[in-house]
Amino acid sequence: MNMMPDFANYLAIEILECLDIDTPNQDQISLLAKLVSNVSIKTQIVFDQQLSRRERGCLYWAANGKTSGEIAKIIGVKPSTVHWYKREILRKLDCANLTEAVFVGMRYGQLNQHGSVVCKRASESGQ
Repeated sequence: MNMMPDFANYLAIEILECLDIDTPNQDQISLLAKLVSNVSIKTQIVFDQQLSRRERGCLYWAANGKTSGEIAKIIGVKPSTVHWYKREILRKLDCANLTEAVFVGMRYGQLNQHGSVVCKRASESGQ
C-alpha cells in the first residue's frame, strides 16, 4: 500500500520546515517524500507479518539478555527451535540481526510485557 504522493510531499515539507529549512528545493522535497513513503510501506509490512506468541516470547527473552539455551528452558522447547524462532523473527520483521529485531519489535508493539507473550512454562518456572 503506497502513501498518496500529495500526502508524502506535504509531510516532507512539514518535516523540512521543522528542520528550519524555509525554502526547500524540489530535490529535497522529493527525496524526503520518498523516504516518508518507504517508512509507511515498512510499517505496513511489519503489521502484516505479525509474530506468533512463541516468537514474541523468544524476542522478549532475547531482549532481556537470555541466551538461546536459556530461552529454550524458559519456554520449554529445544534450543534448535529457539534458533528457528529467531530466524522467523528476522524474516518477518525484515531485520539483519536480533538487535535490530528487538528495536523493531519494541517500536511496532511486538515486544510487550512478558506476561502477555511468554508460555505457561515460563511463569511456572518463576522467570
